Amino acid sequence: MIAVIKDPTIAFVIYLLLQLADTFTTIKALARGGREANPVVAFMMRRLGKYGWVVVKGAVGLAAGVILLETGAVLMLWLLCAAYFWVVINNSRVGA
Repeated sequence: MIAVIKDPTIAFVIYLLLQLADTFTTIKALARGGREANPVVAFMMRRLGKYGWVVVKGAVGLAAGVILLETGAVLMLWLLCAAYFWVVINNSRVGA
């Protein structure tokens, strides 16, 4: 079990899956009347349109994940996974 936690590739894959889940649950929550709580993402939504923000968010999220993976920052990847897990749960409540 410890080997899994220390493996940066596993943390990276989970991070990417949570990025996707965040995007999909955000779109669902917005469709049901929710609002974006992250001011940076809300700004991108206003400037880039209904789905343009998805490309920028995806690119930034991917770049951040790759940097953390390449530098071996496994703990930071897991901390981001925990944060995004909470965001996905919250989005799912709003989007339910």
